[in-house]
Amino acid sequence: MMNRFNRLKPGVCLAVILMVWNPVAHAKPDEVNESQVNGCRFLNRIQANSGYGKNTGWINIAKTKALQKAQASGASHIVWKNFNPVGSFNGEARADAYLCQP
Repeated sequence: MMNRFNRLKPGVCLAVILMVWNPVAHAKPDEVNESQVNGCRFLNRIQANSGYGKNTGWINIAKTKALQKAQASGASHIVWKNFNPVGSFNGEARADAYLCQP
């Protein structure tokens, strides 16, 4: 007996995926300075670390994680506050996330 889900057409599956996935809501936040978020709504302070290990590029790792957190919170813009080393090869990024209406 054939499962009813096996009969779904690829076009129907694609349509369902496109309805659920909203590319605007999942866009990467713009990296801006403080003056560019004047009039925007502050969402939250973002803090992310690079994790532990011999990460010579810890700033990029921490930035990527912070951008992902800001994106998940619905931020349209992010303002970097600081990057703090924790040891020789690790560190954390701090930023503020904002929602700016077009």
